[in-house]
Amino acid sequence: MDDIATIRRCLPAVTALFRSALAVRLLLYLAGGPQTLQALAGMVGSSPGAVHRVLKHLAVLGLAEEADGAGVLTNCGTILAKQLIPMLEAFHGVPGDERSACLLAEQYPVYEQRLKSIFLSAHVLTILASLRKGPVTPEELRAITGARSSTLRPKLKKLLEDGLIVERHHRFLLSRKGEAIVSRGHAFLMTAALVAMQREFWNGHAIGDLPGCALESLSDLIDVEINDDTPENIAENLNLYFDFVERAEWIYGISGWVSTRLSEEYAKPVMAGTPIEMIYPAETTCLLFREPYIEKMQYYDLYPNFRVWVYPGPARFGLTVTDSLFVLKLHARDGVTFSTSRLRAVASPRAIAWGRRVFDHVRRESVPIEEFLADYRQRRDRPPAEP
Repeated sequence: MDDIATIRRCLPAVTALFRSALAVRLLLYLAGGPQTLQALAGMVGSSPGAVHRVLKHLAVLGLAEEADGAGVLTNCGTILAKQLIPMLEAFHGVPGDERSACLLAEQYPVYEQRLKSIFLSAHVLTILASLRKGPVTPEELRAITGARSSTLRPKLKKLLEDGLIVERHHRFLLSRKGEAIVSRGHAFLMTAALVAMQREFWNGHAIGDLPGCALESLSDLIDVEINDDTPENIAENLNLYFDFVERAEWIYGISGWVSTRLSEEYAKPVMAGTPIEMIYPAETTCLLFREPYIEKMQYYDLYPNFRVWVYPGPARFGLTVTDSLFVLKLHARDGVTFSTSRLRAVASPRAIAWGRRVFDHVRRESVPIEEFLADYRQRRDRPPAEP
């Protein structure tokens, strides 16, 4: 998806947030955890009634909600805050570990107008998005933004005065300071676009088991589709999935469940020599060495292209990444049952790269199945302790 088109698509939600300084500050305070209305009112120096109204505004945006008299971020609010905080830190020009979300909220009035001059203007956002790709002439900016010179001139002047851009040889380009701010701002905008387009999906699922690196780069999933299983299409979805698995040049997967169909379909690329790595939680791994799966698993060591890893904790999400397919399946919001919805993308380099990073992160915390089985057999065969 084109970045400029994405920015324009998410602009209404972004401007709805930045029009209210109180909304931004509440989002920052809630990033530290749930807060009562009275506590929030004291933090922002406003009345509980005003805080309540702004929380309702954030609820409309899908970013916060009230629960038992306290304000709390939704999943989407948590995801967006992870990009808002480093962006505000970039405005200060300090490392992220030196400022807390609460301190940023307290000092927000200092840089509020500078942020508004950027995030309340589609033309400024488009200018900065264009300059991320390199120097641009005034004529090119007019063509990109569709604005007249009289409209662009004061905006470019303000960006020059703020030190975000410089002019050289009749071309505008980002300054070093501008590069840092625009890089963070771009990540924030892409995440805001993801939240706006996939709000129901992320707020309706459990995300607590996803690694931090996954949540911090969710904007890489901006071009995936939400695919739902229904009684009419569940067989079609499954067949399409296994078609991609059979044709894959390589496969990486994380799964908390197994089935005979899954075992049979994955046996085909294994025997064909396709490089495959799978990660299972310990509980699922034990099931693989029982009927009806043990017949296939007892020969896994005959195929060096097939590697199995065992994750010590629960796996409340399923991930499949191949050279051309990305599928992510999460537990429902209750954290107990798998949802009938998934995120799926075909030939999406960003989504596939995101999936590889998540897989690598989980694999680093896992052990080879040989090591797990040796430990498991040792514990199983250990004589019981004498009373």
